[in-house]
Amino acid sequence: MVRIDTSRLSHVAGSLAAALPSTMRHTPHHLLGEPEETVAYFLVLDTLNFGSGFFGHLAPYRGEQGYYAVATALRDWIVRDGVPSPDVLKAMRPGQVSDILGQTADPALAQLTIWFADALRELGRFTDEVLGGRFRNILSVSDHTASGMVAQLCRMPMFRDKALLDGREVSFLKRAQICVQDIAIAASEDGLAALHIQELDRLTVFADNMLPFILEAEGILVYADDLSTRIEAGEDLHMGSRAETELRANSIVACELLRQELQRKGISVTAREIDFALWNQGDRQSASSPRRLHVCRSYFY
Repeated sequence: MVRIDTSRLSHVAGSLAAALPSTMRHTPHHLLGEPEETVAYFLVLDTLNFGSGFFGHLAPYRGEQGYYAVATALRDWIVRDGVPSPDVLKAMRPGQVSDILGQTADPALAQLTIWFADALRELGRFTDEVLGGRFRNILSVSDHTASGMVAQLCRMPMFRDKALLDGREVSFLKRAQICVQDIAIAASEDGLAALHIQELDRLTVFADNMLPFILEAEGILVYADDLSTRIEAGEDLHMGSRAETELRANSIVACELLRQELQRKGISVTAREIDFALWNQGDRQSASSPRRLHVCRSYFY
C-alpha cells in the first residue's frame, strides 16, 4: 500500500538541509519552570499527546487549536493548580478532563476524553508505584538515558505503541520517544541542566500522521490509489491496520534514509532533528493544502 521512492531522497535531503534547526526550543504553549514542574508538565502533556482523529471536534482554547490547544490548557492548569499529585491523576474522570481542556460535553469527543482520563490514571499509578511520587524521578530510574526512559514509559500499556505486520512486531513508541525529546529540549533551556538526557541519537522520528503527509507531498512516500482515496475521504484507517502500520513504518524508514543521505552530503543530523524540521514543514503546508492527513482514532498519536 505504501512504498518509498528512493530516487527522491537526494533532492529532498538537499532542501531539508536548509530547514534543519540550529537549536530546538519550546514554544510559549509549553510550561518551563522548576525541574519537577517541567517534567510533570511534559509527562502529562505526552500522556495526552494523541487524538488527532478527534481534533476537528475540539473547541479552540485561547485561540489555539488541536495539539496547541491541549498543550496550552495543560500549561494553564498546572500553573493555576500546581503539579498534580499521583492521587489527583489516579482519580481523573472524563468530565474533569473536559473542564481542564476548556471543552463542553460533545458526544464526538466522548471517546477521546475517556482515553485521556484512562491515560492520566495510568500515569498516576506509574508515578506513585515506579517514580515514588516524584515526576522527575523518571530521569534517575532511567539512568538519564533516552532508551531507559522509553523503556520505563512503556511499562504503561497506553505508551506501548507497537503493531504486528506479517507476523513481525513493529515498534513506533511515538509518545514515549517524544516525551524524551520534550524533556531534552527543556534541559537545554537555562537552569534545567539537571534534566540532561544521554543517547538522544538513538531516538527515531516520532511517527504520527504528519510525517506521512509531508513525505508523500515531497514524493518520497508513494501510496496505492485505493489508499489515497481512503485518506482523501477521511476514512478512519484503524489503529494497527495494514494501511496505518505501513504509513508510519515507511515514514520511519524513509527518515532514516534521509538521515543517511544527509550524512553522505557531510551533514551530521539526528532523527529527532529531521522530525522537527519535517513536522513544522508539514504543519505549515497542511494549513493551506487541499490534501488531508490520514485519520486514525488512536491513543498512540
